[in-house]
Amino acid sequence: DTQMALRESQARFTCAFHDAAIGMALVGVNGQWLQVNSALCGIVGYTETELLATTFQAITHPEDLEADLAFTRQILNGEIPTFQMEKRYFHKRGHIVWILLSVSLVRDSSGEPLYFIAQIQDITERKNVQDHLSASQELFRAFLNNSPNMIFLKNAEGRYVLVNRQFETHFHLNGTAIVGRTDD
Repeated sequence: DTQMALRESQARFTCAFHDAAIGMALVGVNGQWLQVNSALCGIVGYTETELLATTFQAITHPEDLEADLAFTRQILNGEIPTFQMEKRYFHKRGHIVWILLSVSLVRDSSGEPLYFIAQIQDITERKNVQDHLSASQELFRAFLNNSPNMIFLKNAEGRYVLVNRQFETHFHLNGTAIVGRTDD
């Protein structure tokens, strides 16, 4: 009966792992991919066989690797139970894929680390939208601050939401002293 329950539990885990809508992996404490699902393969463009032949370090952007390794050291040392971070992978075709990585560690009955469980979500589109929004905001701010006219925005209650540099100069006030206030 116990053996049957164990087999059923393993079968449920295997189905949940392989059929998950997000990338999932079991990763050795040295960074070696031990098991990966098809969603992760789709995110990074590598086949299961290709990923299993390498490490997460090999496809991680160099600027993100040290933070990732620092978190894994903290988990291994028992300082934190899990971690989550945004980082970049190199897709097989060479482009950058932004991911949200969530990691926990599985230990054996004596407390020795066995492997990491990693959940990987592709957030590339969200990061691209954030970058475009940030660039648009910078352009808008440059336009406002370089206009020879005084420009301000107020909300429905008559409170200043935004003022430009010309407005600040004309009234000898700092924008932080104005925003949120009314003319009174």
